[in-house]
Amino acid sequence: MHQTTLRFAPEVWRAIEGEAAAAGVSTAQFVRDSVLWRMAYETGRAERDQPAAGVSTPAEVLAESVKATARAEVSAASALWAQGRQARARAERLRAEAQEKRQLMLARTDRGQG
Repeated sequence: MHQTTLRFAPEVWRAIEGEAAAAGVSTAQFVRDSVLWRMAYETGRAERDQPAAGVSTPAEVLAESVKATARAEVSAASALWAQGRQARARAERLRAEAQEKRQLMLARTDRGQG
């Protein structure tokens, strides 16, 4: 993915942030989606059937973007599940350690009273 810097007037940036929040996406994702929609609009407006050789159509770019987003979401979800499994395993170990310590303390207490 290519990274670039865009400059916006403060009031435009606030408007972008507001629209992104309303859409439930990050401002970066909102800007990316806006560019793809603009490309699709321009393609339809110009009624171009065939893009230049080697150039993807806006629909293809949008489809690839959606696929990339889906792959990223699946990856994030997998990482979250793995993190959950690790947390559960750690909790089980801690519970077992706590149980062992309790039993040792009880055994010491029993010996001290007997």
